[in-house]
Amino acid sequence: MAPVRGGGCLPVVAAELSNGVRVVVEPMDHVRSVALGIWADVGSRDEPAGLAGAAHFLEHLIFKGTERRSARAIAEFSDAAGGNLNAYTTREYTCYYDKVLDEQFSDAFAVLADMVASPRLDSDDFAKERQVILDELRLVEDTPEDLVQDLFFESLWGGDAIGRPVAGRLQSIRRLEPEALREFHRAHYVGSRLVLAVAGRVDPARVLREAETQLGGLPRGQARETRRPPRARGAQAHRAGAGLPRLRGAWPHRRGLLADAPPRKPAGRRDQLAPVSEHPRGPWAGV
Repeated sequence: MAPVRGGGCLPVVAAELSNGVRVVVEPMDHVRSVALGIWADVGSRDEPAGLAGAAHFLEHLIFKGTERRSARAIAEFSDAAGGNLNAYTTREYTCYYDKVLDEQFSDAFAVLADMVASPRLDSDDFAKERQVILDELRLVEDTPEDLVQDLFFESLWGGDAIGRPVAGRLQSIRRLEPEALREFHRAHYVGSRLVLAVAGRVDPARVLREAETQLGGLPRGQARETRRPPRARGAQAHRAGAGLPRLRGAWPHRRGLLADAPPRKPAGRRDQLAPVSEHPRGPWAGV
């Protein structure tokens, strides 16, 4: 493992397993805990239209057990270890993470890696979880502050996949089949698309050894192709349901988009608007 920068008292180190899994470790000897996460380089923008919501659906199913561990065994381990096992899906990636005491690192990593690499993806669990996700989607439609986010991205990016809701739509979730999710997992949860990040009271050499044991058996697969930059389109207005109105906006900029913040006037020039790049949060603020 090679140091890549200084970080506190010890350097951050990085390495790559033989199958392409990237490993990044930041040792922190002044704490007694370890935070670890596995990032999969796949999000909702990587789904074809017929599989809209697959990345998020798969994230749900991965908690339903593996070939070696039941869902109950996974939950009981996390509770007994006092861990914080969870996951989330975005448009760009999916993350599975945990935080435990340093003495629990090996067991926590074994569970997390098993979930990501060898989920059972049982058909019965699929049917139950489909209903859970459908209920979540209906809840979004009744929650203006959530719905406005989906409408904003849909209006901004048009028909591009990045404009679709991360969790998919009612119609696409109803059409999904278990084998489609199994194939989605086989295609995207491969060595070249995974990153393991660990920070806390750990020895980097030990992390690398355990990473090779737990994740080294995955096929390398194909790295994801460079994503095509989406093209933004004009704004639209929507009216849905009752309650207080919600507003979300974006201003075009030569380097990106600046959302929720109008450009400022420069000092001493009241007849012009300042470039939005002067905004302290940068050209992608709020998007």
